[in-house]
Amino acid sequence: MTDDHIKIVLKLYSGLGKKSGIEEYNQQDGITITATPGTKIKKIIKKVKLQNYGKIAYFINGEQVDTGEKIYEDCEIVCVRPTAGG
Repeated sequence: MTDDHIKIVLKLYSGLGKKSGIEEYNQQDGITITATPGTKIKKIIKKVKLQNYGKIAYFINGEQVDTGEKIYEDCEIVCVRPTAGG
């Protein structure tokens, strides 16, 4: 890996893995993506072709963030659809 690329892990929950069309997506492991440092989550989401990404909650290493947040080496991005009720 060169100095101008980093690896991140993207995990999709709430049925997003199936909707993404990623073959053989494993929810437990997620997928590893290579990107440049400082790439925004929005660009990563577009790369995996998630639809309606504005209606999804995003977390980096357990902290909720918005799509303008920049990624960094070895971060784990989790995407879930917010649910309500009980």
